[in-house]
Amino acid sequence: MILFGFSSTWLFPINSHPDEIKELPGLNFPLNYKHYSGYLNATKGRYLHYWFVESQRSPSTDPCYFMVKWRTWLQLSWSIAK
Repeated sequence: MILFGFSSTWLFPINSHPDEIKELPGLNFPLNYKHYSGYLNATKGRYLHYWFVESQRSPSTDPCYFMVKWRTWLQLSWSIAK
């Protein structure tokens, strides 16, 4: 899994993105933040999954958390600040 981004306005500058998640199964209330999920090309025939969740407080200034999980034994994470 990859979770990344600097800010939603930098990462997805248009109003609607094909990877934006508009609703979740079993959730009976509207989301008060944006989030995105999709795949990035890593190498030929291999993809990395990402899930980006926008900050609920201040998406343009809050730091983001970046996590890479590859296989079951490797997980790297760090915070990205502007």
